Parts: sequence; C-alpha cells; structure tokens
Amino acid sequence: MDNPTYQKPPYLKNICKLSHVRWAIWLQHNHTNWRVHEYWGLNKKRLETLQAFIADSQVSMRMTGSLATDRMRSNPTGWAADVLGCAYIYIFPEPKSQMVLIAGADQLEKTAQSYLRVLAQAGIPQPVIDFSNQQFLTNFLEELDTGISYDLHSGLDHTLQILYRYISCDTICIGLRYGENLRLEATLPAQTRDLEQQVSVKSGILEQIMSERSVMIVEDIANGQACPLMVRHPVDGGSWMGVPLWVGRRVIGVLFFLSNQPGAFSSQNAEQATIIATHLSPVIETSMALAEASMQLEKMALLNELASAASISMNADEVAARIIYRLKRIFGTEFVSILLLSKNRKTLHEFGLSDPRSNPFTVPVESSLSGSVVESGLPARTGDVSTAARYYEYTKGVRSELTVPLKYRGNIIGVLDLQSTEPDAFSLRDEQLLVVMASQLAGLIENIRLHEETRQRARNLDMIHQVVQGVVGLTHIPEIAQVAAELMAERFTFELALVILVDEKGENLRIEGVGGEVSSEIMRGLSKPIEVGIAGEVCRDGISRLVNDTSQNPVYTSLPGWQGCSEMCVPLKEHDLIFGVLIVEKSHKDAFTENDLLVLESLAGVLSSVMINARSYQRLSVNLRHLQAVRETALDISADLDLDTLLTRVTNRARELVGAKGAELGLVNAENQTVEIMVSENPWEGYSKGLVIPFNHGIAGTMAVKGQTLAVDDYDTWAGSLQLGNPAPFTAVAGVPLKYKGQVIGTLTIIHDEPNRGFDADDIRLLELLAPQVAVSVRNARLYQELQTLMKAERLAKDRLVRSARLAAVGELSAGVAHELNNPLTTVAGFVELVLDDLPEDSLYRTDLELVLKEARRAREVVRRLLDFSRPGDGFRVRADVNDLVGDVIALVHHLLHTSGIELKTNLQENLPWIQADRDQIKQVLLNLVHNAIHAMPRGGTLQIETRPEAHADVQGVTMRIRDTGLGIMPENMGRLFEPFFTTRPPGEGTGLGLSVSYGIITDHGGIIDVDSKPGKGSTFTVWLPIQSNKALI
Repeated sequence: MDNPTYQKPPYLKNICKLSHVRWAIWLQHNHTNWRVHEYWGLNKKRLETLQAFIADSQVSMRMTGSLATDRMRSNPTGWAADVLGCAYIYIFPEPKSQMVLIAGADQLEKTAQSYLRVLAQAGIPQPVIDFSNQQFLTNFLEELDTGISYDLHSGLDHTLQILYRYISCDTICIGLRYGENLRLEATLPAQTRDLEQQVSVKSGILEQIMSERSVMIVEDIANGQACPLMVRHPVDGGSWMGVPLWVGRRVIGVLFFLSNQPGAFSSQNAEQATIIATHLSPVIETSMALAEASMQLEKMALLNELASAASISMNADEVAARIIYRLKRIFGTEFVSILLLSKNRKTLHEFGLSDPRSNPFTVPVESSLSGSVVESGLPARTGDVSTAARYYEYTKGVRSELTVPLKYRGNIIGVLDLQSTEPDAFSLRDEQLLVVMASQLAGLIENIRLHEETRQRARNLDMIHQVVQGVVGLTHIPEIAQVAAELMAERFTFELALVILVDEKGENLRIEGVGGEVSSEIMRGLSKPIEVGIAGEVCRDGISRLVNDTSQNPVYTSLPGWQGCSEMCVPLKEHDLIFGVLIVEKSHKDAFTENDLLVLESLAGVLSSVMINARSYQRLSVNLRHLQAVRETALDISADLDLDTLLTRVTNRARELVGAKGAELGLVNAENQTVEIMVSENPWEGYSKGLVIPFNHGIAGTMAVKGQTLAVDDYDTWAGSLQLGNPAPFTAVAGVPLKYKGQVIGTLTIIHDEPNRGFDADDIRLLELLAPQVAVSVRNARLYQELQTLMKAERLAKDRLVRSARLAAVGELSAGVAHELNNPLTTVAGFVELVLDDLPEDSLYRTDLELVLKEARRAREVVRRLLDFSRPGDGFRVRADVNDLVGDVIALVHHLLHTSGIELKTNLQENLPWIQADRDQIKQVLLNLVHNAIHAMPRGGTLQIETRPEAHADVQGVTMRIRDTGLGIMPENMGRLFEPFFTTRPPGEGTGLGLSVSYGIITDHGGIIDVDSKPGKGSTFTVWLPIQSNKALI
C-alpha cells in the first residue's frame, strides 16, 4: 500500500462523526496494490496495522469484489481488532475511479451506511487545478513522475488515475503510436467496452490532431465526429477532448477525455491538458523505452536461457518449465501451455510437463481454439471463451485465451497457448509479442523435441535391453511372462502391464504375467474368450491398438479391481501366428503417444523372440526327455519276451510316463475285426480287461480301423464312445495305434478321471514315440510265443515218434510172445475144461481146476490184447458224431460212476462237425480214459466231459476233454504214461496197456492225445481228432 498524499480533510472528519465510525480512509486500486489517498482517525500504528490487514489476499479479494459488483461489503477485523479499535471494516466502492471508502466500526446502522454510500458515490472532492501556483504545479508533476515504471500499463493506469481526479470527465484513455497505428493502452474506468483497440493514424480527425500537434475539442458528438478510439458512444450526445503527446517533433500518442454531456470541456481545460501533456509525454516515452527494454531483456533472457539449456542437453520437461515460467512472468498469467501437433494431425499434446506431478493432456484439433490456429495458421484471441465458436476446456475457470502458431520451416508444429481466469486478459500487443516469441521459439522447441525424442529412443532401447536381460536365460514361459510384466511396469512406469497368451486350443486368452502398482488386484491365470476386448481384436487382425480414452471405445473391457483410461495393446507373433498380446494401461486419459506404441511394439518383437526360443528349448527338452523315456522303456520291454508280461509292463510304463490314472493295451484280431483288451491297469477293477471291442467302436476300435492317434476330453459326450450301460468312470482318453509294417496290430490307450484334465500335445507325442517300439516288441513277443509253440509241438512230435517207435518195438515183441504163449494156454485151458466136464460136482479138485481155467483164460486175454496192440485194426471208419459216442460211453459207466460217488458234468457243444472214425475204437479210448479217471478218484469227485470244434495246425477238428478232480499224476511219471505195461496201480489191478492202446488208436486216426496234470489237483486228457481222416472211408 502506497504512502498517502492527503491525510485529514475536514469533510471526512465531519462525515465520520455523523456516522459514528472510529475512522475512515480512501484507497485506490492500482492493479497490484492499494494506494492511500485520504483518511481520518488513523494514527501511525493504526495505519500500519490497517495496511498489513488489507494486504491479506482474502481481504484484498473482498475489496476488489466490492469494486467489481459495485456493492457495499463488510469484513471482520479478526486479529487486528484491538489495534484498529473496531470489530468490522465496511467497504463502499466507487468503481469509476477504482477507489473504495473504508470505515471502521463495531456495527454500522443503516442511516450511517447511507451517508457513507453517498460519500463514496460522490468520490473525493476534485481538487482545483492552479498551475499558476508553483507549489501546486511542483507537487502535481512530482506525483506524475511516480508513475514511471518498467511496467508500461501499470504506469499509464497510475497516470490516468491522477488525471481523473483533476479533470472532470466520464472516461479517460490513452493511445500510443506503433508504426502506422494508434493502439489503446489504458482506460479509466477499466471496464469500458466501447473503445476500439487499434486504429490507423491516417484516419481523418486523428491524423489532424497528430499533424497539428494541438488539442482538439468536439463539443457535441451528435453534430461532430466521434472519438477515433470509440466504436460507439454510450448516449446519443456527449463531448470529447483529444490531447496529442509529443516529444520534439514526434507524436508518440494521444490522450482522450470523454464526457456524456455536450460542452463538457473548455479552453481552460485545453490549456491545463496542454501543460499536462507537455510534461507527461517525456514521462510516457521514458516508460515506453523502459518497458521495451525490459521486454527485450526478458525475451533475450528467455532465448539465451533456452539456448543454454539446449546446449547442455536439458530434457523437455525442464525446457518446457523454463519457457512457461518466463512466459508467465512476461504475460502475467498462470496458465501457459506448449502444445505440439501429433503425427496424424488430429490432436495436440502437451510438450513436456511444467508440473512433474501432473499428467500430460491432449487437445483435439477439430473442437478447440488451438485447433483453429493449427488449421488457419493465424493467431486467435478471445476475451470471453464462452462466446468462442470453438473452445475445448482443459483448464477450469478460464475466461480468456490467446493462441499463436508455432511454425518451423513453414510447417505448423504446434501452438503457444495462454489462458486467464480474467475476461479480456490479453491485448493485441500481447498477441503481437507472443507471435514474435513463437517464431523464435519454434525452431528451438522443434530441435529440443527431436533431441528429446532421440534421447527417449535411446532410453527406451536401454529399458528394452534391461527387460530383455531380465528374461534372457529363462526357459519357463509363465516365468518369462511374469518377469517381463514386472520389469515393463517398473522401467516404463506403467500402472498396469499384462502379458497374455493364447491357450493351446486357441479358444481363450490367459493372463500369465502381471506388473504395476495395481498388480495385486489382478489375478494371474485369469482367462477370457479370445474374441473379447481390445486384445481379441489384436489377436484377430494382428494390428496394434492405441486407445487414449477407453470410455469411448465400446470394445474395451475392464478387469476386476481395475479401470484403465488409456491402453496400448500389441501382438506377440511367431511369423504370422499370434500367440499372445502385451497390454499396458494407465488410469488417466491421453497417457500414451505414437512413440510409446512403437516402443511397445519393439519390446513385443524382442519378447516374442525370447518366448519362441524358450518354447523351442522347452520342446527340445521335452523331446529329449521323451526320447530318454522311450529308450529306457525300450530297454525295459525288450528284455522280456513273454507276451503277457510284456503287455503288462508296457501298459504300466505308458501310464507312468504321462501321469495318467489308467492305461489299456489291446491286440487286434483282423479275422474277427475286433480289438481284445489284453491288459487294463486302472483303478476301476475289471472295467475293460478282456473286453472285445468291434472295429469302429470306442477309442480302440476306431484307431484299429483308421490307424490314427485319437484324443477325447469328454468320453461320455463323444459320439464314438462305447455304450456299456453306465457313464464311464473317466473323462479324458487318448490313444495311439500300434503299427508293424503299416498294419495295426494293437492299441495303447491312456485315461484320466479328473475334470478339465485332458492330455496335451506332449503326452500324445510321447505315446507316438513309444508306439513303434511297443509294436516291434509285441510283434517279437508274438513271434517268440509262436516259436515256443512250434518248438513245443516239435518236442511233442519227437516224443510221440519215440513213443511210437518204442511201441512198435514192443508190439513186435508182444506178437512173438503172444504166439508163443497162446498155444500152451489154449492147451491148458482145453484140457482143464475136459477134466472139469468129467469131474463130479462135489470133487475136491473142482475149485482148484476152475481157478486154473480162470487164470488161463485171463492170460489168454492178455495175449489177445498184446496181439491187438501189435497189429493195426481192420475196423470200419464211418462218419460219426462225437457227442453220440460220448453218450454211449456215459451209458456204460453211469452205474459205476454213481456207486463210486462221482458227479458227472458234461459240456457237449451242439452241431459239432462229424468225424471219420472207427466208432468202437473211439469208444474204447473214451472208456479207457473214463475208467482211469474213476480209479483216480477213490473217494469220489467230479468228472467233466466236454466237446468243442477246434483247429490244430490249420486243420479243422473236434476236441474231447476228460477232466477229473482225482489224485493227479506225479511229474516224473508224465513221460511214461503212454508206454505199454506202465501203470501206477497196485500189482494185479492193471495191465498198463489201456493208455498205450488208446494212444495207438488216436494216432492211427491222425489225431492227438495229450495230458495235463497236477498232483492233488486232478488230470485233464485232451483228445483231438480231425474231421477228415487220413484213411479212406470203407
């Protein structure tokens, strides 16, 4: 607050006593402070306290508000109450001269308020100008001199306020010459809206004033000319006085006094104005020179500072802050922005950050004042943004705006934008100055921007390198994704960074890596369909997306716990195959630029290569593990040639290798077109073991026909599933065919019962690697089994040949012995019969002779059997039904079986093919075998007789089995069973010829007789006879 000029005028004292106020003071608003003019009732201490009190911004704003609204206001004195001696100050405005009358009182009655309001409206009594009084003139000129300032407008405002007190008028203004134009620089009252901002010095009456350098008075506007700086006069009439300001022969400006009344200005006023102008002109010229020098220094300081900043590689934020700081000082506003045009020329982006705590903003070209400047290339200035055709609000409370283009080498690269919360805050001179500064700043800003882009690219490359260094060497894809997301968020300050990969089926996107401040809110492993969201679009077309306002993008989908406002999404590719996306987000709009998208695409390319290499390494590792597993399995199964053991071992090994719950192995029967499940290793006991599956049914039957690998995630819903009556106890099934030389010889199947747990490509690949080795091993085991069968058959044939040779030798011996014994036995029997015929019935010798006859006949029967054994029979062979022969034998032994406590069970298959045989000989064989079985079960038991068709060595025939539950045969006796005279019965109970005779009969029919016996378990005799005998039918 400036020092007072006057102190205790009597009128002020009288009105204060009349109104019962403690004190009163006149203050004049001078832009930045309040100037004291007159006061009463204030001592030095009270005046200093009042000055400190009104220096408070809130009190000063209240006083300014009173001037703006032309209404009385009050304000409590608060901390200053004791010194000021009152509880309130009452503010009475006088807007015309920008003055207020302040009165101090505890409470002001309405009558007192009316007195003070009238006094305020009347203003300070106008002093009488008496330039003839040397003391008055000296004081007046000294007061004018105090207006000299580096701030031209402040000095001019001060000058007008002084003149306004001495010369009675309604409006006073001053225009200064700039080239061929006279530009309005200051008015009082400041709210005057009817003045032209700039006019040509060649315009009529203005040219006359300036050329003649004399005062011109227009007594009535209605009959004369209007003031050159006035668009229209507020009333129909009025008068004005123009006073030229000259220094030497140069007119530097014109001072205009305007009144709403005609004839308001006299010749005395003209004389007074001439004296004032004579002294005021050099003062104003000095002020103009100082202001121009100050402005040039400011401009040079700005350019030098920015050039210095650029030379030491200062970053864009620092340069922007310095430019904005200087422009704020020069133009007296708090809102300065440097906006650069985007590459697509659709938006303007803030250059640097004047405040590091704020976020950069974007202004649309098509709907903003700055955009119109870009399109037209011309400056734009508005004193009221609400009336502007195009205005975009990015700063709250703005009333006026000034925007000039930034041009570099003829191209518009952006704009300088000034905004203010005050209306009409920027003048034409501000516009012209800003244009000059913009032309010099454009090149510097462009160079700094390019330099900053280069530095930023270098930093981006370094940060990309840091991210890549963090993931290089990792081989686990989820780990790479997580580490990459964390490093991206940390190095590039993304609030959210996501690495999302496509699942194996290509149906869903799964979050594998999460980084950023909100990473704790996002769940790893979260999946969503591949067609959803911006990520879905990128996966479909492979084109990166930059979205700076997600609320305007209908495709954007937010994640639980997070809502982003800006998003970038780029694809992860392997050639043309998209296997994932990178997503980064921030919580504010317009967060990303095209350069940011290029950086993210570069990072995605490098990260794609890292992931591809990791996948290749994983596949190689898996393949090595698979090959090792197959090798170990091959070594394991190749060591065993037993087919049943081999199949079991293969099944268990396959189940263990893939971690399946169960596994099955089946062999193909091409003749029957079926697959028989030989081994089933699973927790569902007996579910499929022994199951015979037709071709084209189930997994095994389908693979047997198609010869292709097959995998099903839900078996029950699969169209080819076996319908066994109940839902399958498992879900996922996968299998491979076992091929040998292109022919499917079996199937290997693995199964699992966990929901959503299928078999992946690695599992299938492992089975496919294992299948060829298994097929070869199964084939080898089968060949080995067939070889063993052939060798066994060869041994049996050799045994039979030896046995036949032995029997032939015995037969020849028996024939000789029989002939030698038969004659004596016939003689003995004949003579004993003759003696018995002649011997009385009661002879003591009859019993002995009958015994002799009996034994002779028995010996002759043995001799007959020896003869039968030694020579082939000459029986008739006819077509016979084996079941009929069995029935005849059962009828003969039925009573003996019953009395021996033996249960008979038969299983005679119907419709057996008939054989060619000697019916009596075959019945003799059956009778011998049944008698042997009865003797083997002395305590009773079970006798089973069964018949069935059966092929042997590709020859069709009929098999008969006689199975008992008797004592069984000792292993050491098995090789001698068919030898003549060999018997295990006690002496006198058997001849030992029954089995040897039976053997001969069956062999003679081209058949086979075999025995299987275990001590204590019983014996089974198997007789096989061909349908077609090798002897002709007689």
